[in-house]
Amino acid sequence: MKRLPFTRAAGFDSAFATAFALVIAMGLTLGMPAPAALAQGASGTPMTPTVLPGMQTPLAPLGGCIQPGGLAGPGLDQAGSIDRMMRVSAEQHPSVLGRLADRASADASLESAGWGYWPSPILSHERVNAGSRDPSYPGDDAITVVGIRASIWTGGRLDANRDRARAQVDASGQALLDQREQIAIRTALAWGDWWRYDRQIAATDKSIAAHEALQAQVDRRIEGGAAPEVDRKLTLSRLRQLINDRARLVSLRQSALRALQQLADASITAADLGRAAVSSLCLAAPEELTRQMVERNPRLARLRANLKVLAAEVDVRRASRYPEIYARLERQYGNYAIANAAASNRAFIGASWQPGAGLSIESDIRSLIARQEASDRDLASSRLDLLEEFNGDWLSFNAIRERLDAILDALADTRAISSSYERQYQAGRKSWLDVMNLVREQLQLELQQADLEANLIVLSRKLQVRASGLRDWGGE
Repeated sequence: MKRLPFTRAAGFDSAFATAFALVIAMGLTLGMPAPAALAQGASGTPMTPTVLPGMQTPLAPLGGCIQPGGLAGPGLDQAGSIDRMMRVSAEQHPSVLGRLADRASADASLESAGWGYWPSPILSHERVNAGSRDPSYPGDDAITVVGIRASIWTGGRLDANRDRARAQVDASGQALLDQREQIAIRTALAWGDWWRYDRQIAATDKSIAAHEALQAQVDRRIEGGAAPEVDRKLTLSRLRQLINDRARLVSLRQSALRALQQLADASITAADLGRAAVSSLCLAAPEELTRQMVERNPRLARLRANLKVLAAEVDVRRASRYPEIYARLERQYGNYAIANAAASNRAFIGASWQPGAGLSIESDIRSLIARQEASDRDLASSRLDLLEEFNGDWLSFNAIRERLDAILDALADTRAISSSYERQYQAGRKSWLDVMNLVREQLQLELQQADLEANLIVLSRKLQVRASGLRDWGGE
């Protein structure tokens, strides 16, 4: 990005030198002190410009981006890195473990639906206590029946139950992936908050040191009678404000650390986070990322699986319109009619029909079809919401990169003119307020730099997770 020309524009140096020579000549003619004398206090001791701490030592800029495939190296090995925090939270967070339990439950339901094709065992035993004159029970007083019952035709109910269980397994698996991605993104946001505040505290510390140097300088000038008392009050006011801002940033950084400890690792420390290397991710073209996101997004996949669940439930209820044809084999021990009778074997073919109360089947089917239509609309709405969020994040990502370039250029220019402001203040051409404002401007730029770089780090990972999931973090 092209920098604004501050002091090196074409023709500026010669014009400034000519004007400065005329001012000096006029000053000497009128008996004014030479520039060297302007830089002396009342005692005649030369007052050299103060080199302000931090003015020439900017925050280290964020390095170049790395490919997502490179995360398998140092990024996942460092205890406090954002990528390791994302992976740990996606594996160990309680909400993720809850989704794992849901997946296990769905797997068990699918196994149960498969057993529906198998015959059902029958075992019954009963004893009667009838009077000696009861003609209905002249034989044995106990009967035991052992047998099996198998469905021959159910109108599609068994197949529909199996299809519903399979769709529920798919839905629970996609819900697990979605929860992992949500937790990973929340962790990245918390890590970005910590990194932002830590960098802003470092910038504030440098500005505090610069203000302390300015305070020492203005104290000397006031003692020498070269500056008014109001300059000291202005410096102290700015310094107190910086100390207050630093305390606020420390509190925010501690809150972000607590959030990371709750999301990912309770043993993580600020020292671990501070040692971790970080950079943004190199992303593919937005069209490719958008295509990947729509094709594999677990939130959309879960909604599609839920549609399959509802379709299977419709088939289950429709199967209730028809009777079930079954076969039963049994062996009976004992006989109420004949005492001490031999065991007997029997084979049955039967039909049973349980349509429910009134026309409840048709009402249930209409209700399920309406739910299908609502879920289909939810799927379309969620797809639009995801595209809107994804496109907004992508536009923000690009805008941040452009703004960051402008901020870094502005910082370089601010540092370039800082010494010039010092000299012009000593010569009386700049006020103390101008010098103070320049230091504050550099701090504001460095605070913005930290904010933009944190957003760049987080947004690059959020976009990558949305597009490709957690495979680059070893989570799929």
